[in-house]
Amino acid sequence: MEQFNASNEWGTKKQISALENPISEFNARGGMDLDKYRALEEHLATEHPDLGKEQWAKIQKLLPKFELMEDSETGQKIRIQRFNWPENGDVSEQIVTFSNMPFSVSLDPKHIQYQHYLVAKELNTPFLVFENPAYGDSDKLTKEQKEALKSSGDFSPVANTMLGIASALGTHKANFIGYSMGAETSAAMAANASSHNIEVENLFVMEGPGVQPRESRKEKKDLGKNFIGDTNNLRFTWANPVDPVMREIAKLGMPIPHGLLSYGMAMTKGTQENSLRKALETQPGMHLTVASARASKISPANTNNDLFNRLRSDYPERSIRRIIIPGESHAYGDSGERYANLSRLVLQ
Repeated sequence: MEQFNASNEWGTKKQISALENPISEFNARGGMDLDKYRALEEHLATEHPDLGKEQWAKIQKLLPKFELMEDSETGQKIRIQRFNWPENGDVSEQIVTFSNMPFSVSLDPKHIQYQHYLVAKELNTPFLVFENPAYGDSDKLTKEQKEALKSSGDFSPVANTMLGIASALGTHKANFIGYSMGAETSAAMAANASSHNIEVENLFVMEGPGVQPRESRKEKKDLGKNFIGDTNNLRFTWANPVDPVMREIAKLGMPIPHGLLSYGMAMTKGTQENSLRKALETQPGMHLTVASARASKISPANTNNDLFNRLRSDYPERSIRRIIIPGESHAYGDSGERYANLSRLVLQ
């Protein structure tokens, strides 16, 4: 399958028009003034054409190795990546931040590693990334996980395997973060953490598709179209990056994970609120942050507002915050640095 390589287009001068693609253009330049952005783009292309390549070569040497860890309860193996981990391996007295991957991660593995590197750098505390079952080198979805996802949109069986691994690593206190489908898994992890004797400090869900159900065939079809629309935003954003590393690593392939259908069906069920409520009820000290973007079609701002208002009304004594960001937040996350900065602000 042919890949899109943003670096091939970096040297070609582009006329960026807000009228042609306002959301993608805004995300590409990270909110920077358009004239300054064009000057920076030209400067990087003419004066520092190899800057991104050099930076990525250095970063790759700093990336921790992937590890395959087994949940003792189910025997399922999940691939993880640990950043900022203490040499003695003891995290029992620290808050560990766990990140869950979005639906599209298999399309852009280098980019997502770069994003995780930036988040870890911003947090400077133990940070662990879970790969989704059926993705990469992780085991396929179990029968229980597949049935739960497809029938009711329940991410709990997936979350419990991940929590089993987190507990085996000695985790007692945790932050859970994720955007897109990662928000659904993170919410489920927070909801089930107490059964693994893990105390949740922060839950940060961003741009979760599960904030509303898609029941009709048209609604389900529209969700798929919107995900494809995000891919178009990615292409534009990566072809015109503020970050020079992005032009080196931004590629899209088309692998098809075995769990694609199960995850896709789960995201139409609108079950995130159930997970958030369970997390609020079982984790009295948890701080919840719900984030989305004004231009999002996958996780609409008005639906997130309604969710936030219901939770604030039903749990008036709890710490529940709402963040609305400009542009389209899938591309906001894909910019790497902005998502890393936002994660630090939310968690610290």
